[in-house]
Amino acid sequence: MMKRIVCFLFVLLSFNGAFAEYTPSESARVSVLICAPGEPIYSQFGHAAIRVCDTAKDVDAVFDYGVFEINDIPSFAWNFLTGEMYYLLDARPYHFTKTLYEYEQREIVEYSLNLTQKDKESICKYLLWNLKPQNKSYLYNFFDDNCATRIRDILEINCDKVSWCDTVELQTWRQVLLRYVGDKSWVSFGLHIGLGVPTDRQMSVRQTMFIPEYLGKSLERGRIADKHMTTTTQVVLDGNVTHTLPWWNNSVLILWLMFVLVLAITVYEIIKKIRCIVCDSLIFFLLGFLGCFIWITSFASVHSLVFPNCNALWLTPLHLVFAFVFLVPTWRKVTKWYIPFSVVMVVVYVLFSLLSGQFIPSASWAIMAILVLRMISFPYSFSFQKNTQ
Repeated sequence: MMKRIVCFLFVLLSFNGAFAEYTPSESARVSVLICAPGEPIYSQFGHAAIRVCDTAKDVDAVFDYGVFEINDIPSFAWNFLTGEMYYLLDARPYHFTKTLYEYEQREIVEYSLNLTQKDKESICKYLLWNLKPQNKSYLYNFFDDNCATRIRDILEINCDKVSWCDTVELQTWRQVLLRYVGDKSWVSFGLHIGLGVPTDRQMSVRQTMFIPEYLGKSLERGRIADKHMTTTTQVVLDGNVTHTLPWWNNSVLILWLMFVLVLAITVYEIIKKIRCIVCDSLIFFLLGFLGCFIWITSFASVHSLVFPNCNALWLTPLHLVFAFVFLVPTWRKVTKWYIPFSVVMVVVYVLFSLLSGQFIPSASWAIMAILVLRMISFPYSFSFQKNTQ
């Protein structure tokens, strides 16, 4: 979704107060703007906003539910991760929005809504009420309450007998998400391990509208009472954003290369009859870091798709404890069982994933292969009586 920092220039161009007493004329047009995905991670799923164009009253404004403020980065990251991030509705001139996306070379498609005068007045009244300082903030949820779902809800609240076409091919949440981040990037890897069993359940047509592009498709097929929901659809701004995947952003490639590296280290250990303790500790440190991320999203987040998550079985914060304890010689004999135990939990994870239907990504297989390799090599290369590296 489109997530932008509220800056001084933005405030100067904002004209929220101009709408205090606005009522749309008969010729006013209400439309939905669907903006194409951009290159930054915060814009990879696109954006949606409402445009009110009323030339009779010299009004051409965009109402945007995708605005937020960053007071400090740590709290922002924590709030976004746990689902406690507050977004704002703001209004600005249409030309400013178009200039911004023109600079980013992102396409804008406009869907003109087929509304009665009563519908237009009701929607504008709702937007103006929502624009008041005491009402403009809302608890953002990427899957359930974002810039696109807000527009869907506004139509359902303010228009009579809104219906959505349900004849389209339904997909799972994961399938839809991967359309925008690919299946090999580090973002997709984070989504794979951070999202749980509900992500692989089939979505309803209404649920797909959390993605702006899917909202646009639903607007074309939807109906208000006995009429088509839209009158015209036009591209108001051509885009030229190309999405390429550099080698370093290919999580599958990088993690399997790491497996090859660990394999080479393991073979060397077996030949020399030594054990690289640092290698084991580094592996479990990284897995423990991933475990912290998964456990926070699974048990401290209000996001609807993160629990239950089978990845929490084999990626846990306990790996961090083991990573440091294993570096202490006197504790190795006590903790050496932890490596085989972690492999057992990998097997449990695979079984639970198969039974629950949770997808296992290719990148995870590479990490699991590293753990199995370290366990298999354990009796051949480890000796507490000999030198270790």
